Amino acid sequence: MRKIIATILGILPLLISAQDIQVLGIVRELNSDKRPIANVRVVFEDAVPTISGTDGRFELLFPRTKSGYPMIPKEISKRGFEIVNTKELQSLRLGSSKESRFIDIIMAPQGTIDSLKVVYYNISLKALEEGYSKQIRGLEKQLDSQEITRTQYEEELKEEEKRFQRQLIYLRDLAEKFARTNFDDVSQLYKEAFDLFKAGKIEEAIKKLEDAKLLEQADSLIAERDRIKKAKEYLEKWAREVFEQKNKDIKALFLLAQMYESQNAHDTTAQLYTLILQYDSTNPPHLMHIAQYFQKQNQSDRAIEIYQRFVQGEFPEHKWIGEGEYQLGILYQSQKQFPKALSFFKAYASRFDSLLRYSPNASMYLVHSCRAQLALSHMYMANKDVTNASSSLQQANQVFAKIDAYTLAHSQTNSLLTHTCFQLAEINLAYARQIEDTAKCERYIEQCTKALSHIPHHPSAKELQQSTKAFKESLDAAHSGGEGKE
Repeated sequence: MRKIIATILGILPLLISAQDIQVLGIVRELNSDKRPIANVRVVFEDAVPTISGTDGRFELLFPRTKSGYPMIPKEISKRGFEIVNTKELQSLRLGSSKESRFIDIIMAPQGTIDSLKVVYYNISLKALEEGYSKQIRGLEKQLDSQEITRTQYEEELKEEEKRFQRQLIYLRDLAEKFARTNFDDVSQLYKEAFDLFKAGKIEEAIKKLEDAKLLEQADSLIAERDRIKKAKEYLEKWAREVFEQKNKDIKALFLLAQMYESQNAHDTTAQLYTLILQYDSTNPPHLMHIAQYFQKQNQSDRAIEIYQRFVQGEFPEHKWIGEGEYQLGILYQSQKQFPKALSFFKAYASRFDSLLRYSPNASMYLVHSCRAQLALSHMYMANKDVTNASSSLQQANQVFAKIDAYTLAHSQTNSLLTHTCFQLAEINLAYARQIEDTAKCERYIEQCTKALSHIPHHPSAKELQQSTKAFKESLDAAHSGGEGKE
């Protein structure tokens, strides 16, 4: 047994998936030799807001989030500064590794981008106008030497004018791009070529870039990219296989834990359930069973920690949130923390009452609603609050009457319904024993008998039937005796 646990613990770091994802980042000033900016407020959707430190660094925490989830900036601000790399920040996603979870925010003093756009636009415009004038002079020379006709000249002139207007539009985009380029992060080649461009030496800038054999480098990088893609595909396949094996291991571990639990070997059972929680804590049925086990072993803190995950909506289905509310109510009631228990039972009841307003005939909603009212009635009864106990029990009986015959006929295959039927019978009998009104008492006995009729195979049903029968006979005898005296 110890060898099995030790082996599983050895591979846990590869398989455990973090519930909360931490993302690191830095805020830097544009074209400043990577100077950091402090006290920048950084707010992303679904993340805990933060502020950059004196080194410009910050940490974002995305609670209960999966990799691949989009990171949407809501606010990045500091008085007197503007964001530079806006476009890049709008397409961020949570990476699958720590290395890929990094946000690089570039900012500049307010107005910097507009100023740079004007500078770069004017440089490009000057070059464009010179090129346009050169083309026109060439056409005029061809016309003078009669290499082209007047008609051809006018057509070519119109085409050059259209090209010039298209290039003007392109220049605005180009100026925007250059203005937002952070030269702290580009290669030396890029810097040298751009220095030539700013000096108006555009042809020299083009030559410098062409001499660098960028096309050959691009081919090499494409080949490398393809190799990385194949490696990634292999890793993804391996991850799928690991995930499938993990699920098989968890099922086997869970079975093993249940076997030890059935033998009352609680030390080993608790050790195995703890291991399963580390191995994979995203299986709702397993989690609920483990929480209930810890609750039965009086390890309330561990049980509450798991139940809270359900109540907080980690598993968004209503049945799981409701189950968490119900179990917390039961736990706090057992600890005699009645106000807490009452709040969770009421939340459970309210949840399914709301759902029934939209789907009034949904059988499982009715079962949950009935169960919630029974929990409230039982708690009120324990506190001798007869009025509220009676009201909740009546609501439970009314809801139970709406459950369709097909669902009730198959109650033995539904543990929740079986348990609810038994509870309904038990509480109706208990309440009947507490009241003196004979007519009401008989109605509660009738409800008890009706509920028991749907669960003939329940291990405690026969005993409860006998108790109900004995109580009814004593009630009839008392009633008959009373009539005889009269």
